[in-house]
Amino acid sequence: MKTILIVDDYEIVRLYHSMFLSQKGFRCIPASDGKEALSLLRQQHVDLVLLDLAMPNESGQEVIRHIRGIPELVNLPILAILAEANRGEAAHSSDARHVRFLLKPVLPDMLLVQIRDLLGLDTPTSLSA
Repeated sequence: MKTILIVDDYEIVRLYHSMFLSQKGFRCIPASDGKEALSLLRQQHVDLVLLDLAMPNESGQEVIRHIRGIPELVNLPILAILAEANRGEAAHSSDARHVRFLLKPVLPDMLLVQIRDLLGLDTPTSLSA
């Protein structure tokens, strides 16, 4: 079972993504900010980070830089979620290794396709399965 760290400052968003992805066979770990996410990444194995770029205190871009500064996490796949207004952040990301960007609103099927692709999993023909 693949493990996804879900980082978002909104509890309802973390809960929504966790419930949806758990139903699809993933183990989900929630984190409310970058500091908590980095602490969890040091404590346990994670296969992918689902990261909101717009968070208070520490932006998603800063979290990505911190993650990439940890040698064993250099290649950890990150799916960063951003609003249309922040689209330029994705285009100008200086540290986009193994990072993919997904625009809000996040559609469940697209989220699942992107996660499965980043993890190298076969995408089922029916996403509702």
